[in-house]
Amino acid sequence: MTGGSISGTNATYQFNGTTNQSLSVLSSLPKVTLNKAGGSLLLQSDLTVTGTLSFTLGKIQTGTNYVIIPSTATITGAADNTGWVRSEE
Repeated sequence: MTGGSISGTNATYQFNGTTNQSLSVLSSLPKVTLNKAGGSLLLQSDLTVTGTLSFTLGKIQTGTNYVIIPSTATITGAADNTGWVRSEE
């Protein structure tokens, strides 16, 4: 996502497609679903998911950033055949 604003306290933000997508956020996101047949979600900032981080298919590449999951949040679907978080450090 380049530019624009994110709003909604219970929205699900879905990332899909076949190419890399970059994400930079200034606040936390309530729900994130990753369903990418190709490419990765490339973090340009830390990503805090306060509700559910769901992996259907695809990877999150953090680079020097972090995926932050508070103790009240959940992760679903993360596995070798669906998706995971990958650090580039």
